[in-house]
Amino acid sequence: MADNEQNQPAIARDQRAGTTLPRSGTFAACMIDRTHSPNSGNELTDEQFWNEKYRATRERRDQAGLLHKAVRAAVRAAVGDEYLAYGREYSAYLYKTILYGKHLHGAQGAKLLEVGSAPGDHLAFINKTYGLDVYGVEYAQDGVDINRQTFVQNGLDPDHVIFADFFSPEFQTRYGQFFDFVLSRGFIEHFDDPADVIGKHLSLLKPGGTLIVTVPNFIGAVYPLQYVLYRDLLDRHNLNLMREDAFARTFARPDLTQIYCGYYGGFTLGLIEVEPDARVKGKMLGALRKLQIPLNAAMRLTFGDRGIRNRLFTSHLLYVGEKTPGQ
Repeated sequence: MADNEQNQPAIARDQRAGTTLPRSGTFAACMIDRTHSPNSGNELTDEQFWNEKYRATRERRDQAGLLHKAVRAAVRAAVGDEYLAYGREYSAYLYKTILYGKHLHGAQGAKLLEVGSAPGDHLAFINKTYGLDVYGVEYAQDGVDINRQTFVQNGLDPDHVIFADFFSPEFQTRYGQFFDFVLSRGFIEHFDDPADVIGKHLSLLKPGGTLIVTVPNFIGAVYPLQYVLYRDLLDRHNLNLMREDAFARTFARPDLTQIYCGYYGGFTLGLIEVEPDARVKGKMLGALRKLQIPLNAAMRLTFGDRGIRNRLFTSHLLYVGEKTPGQ
């Protein structure tokens, strides 16, 4: 890695084996001191919560397997990609195609960090589609494992999955002003004081670099369903942050120049979750989500590339800004 090489670790540690491995070793993801900083008292989640979430993700992947891929391939062959695209997740289309097309296109080779990156599919997509040099940071062991696996499957360097506490002084120092883009999706709403968390994002960003942050909108139309299916999940989120004015205040600082701030996306049942072991509720939710396909097509035809931008039906809030040079 040519630029800012001094900011990168010379070695990495395999936590399970307790042995020191060179950075070139397979799965030698950087491991940095994971002792929580004082900011840990600001968290609404813990490591156990994330490990359970990532284990459930891995189990769903294993269950889907080859049959799921074969069915998807058959549907694609029958209807064609052009028509199939209208049934795909509308919010994902807006983010991956419209938003990223505007901000990531032409940035091949630029370094992008995703904060809380497991399971890693999103970074693999960004690398494949836009050619960025992608990194992720995770502090949960299961998250690191599944993220590394995803990177290997997609021909990416597993060393770029950094096993660290994002808030630790060592991580913040080692990667200070190292990245051209810093991205977090569904991260800052797990803290009581998200403004402080944004400061940590910015410390990793080069002057002139781009910050992209999204949070889910649980205070809209999905709230009653989420309350019934998994009420405790709402307690893990800072719901006040999902109000547009509170979200905007989080980014009101002199070292950021705003490009966009507000509701962005479409209506999606994909936001709703059930507890990992709630099989009956999981099947109910799975059946409900089948309604999403015709909804996706209707929203794509009605709202096009703009999306829905209101508190009731929009899936996320989005901030895009540039780190002010000289700050």
